[in-house]
Amino acid sequence: MKYLLTIFLFSVSMAISAQNDATTVVYEKTYEINGGGLHKRQLTLHSDGSFVFHSYRKIKAGSPEENSYAKGTWTSKKDLYLFSADRESDFD
Repeated sequence: MKYLLTIFLFSVSMAISAQNDATTVVYEKTYEINGGGLHKRQLTLHSDGSFVFHSYRKIKAGSPEENSYAKGTWTSKKDLYLFSADRESDFD
């Protein structure tokens, strides 16, 4: 009985620790704009429920570069991802 209980507790602890891996997922899309311009968007999702969004845009060669940033939290329910952010502190 002791061995069975030990094996059970070991199995449970391994299952719990296996689900605590820290992963980061990065989604990136780049668009080329006519006339030598570029628009790049990057969304980084962290396993702790936070996200960072970066948008880079240069309309054409010689025009100024534009960078926009946002951060906040995300959750998922089935195939739906919900993003939330504080308008005052999380946007640039």
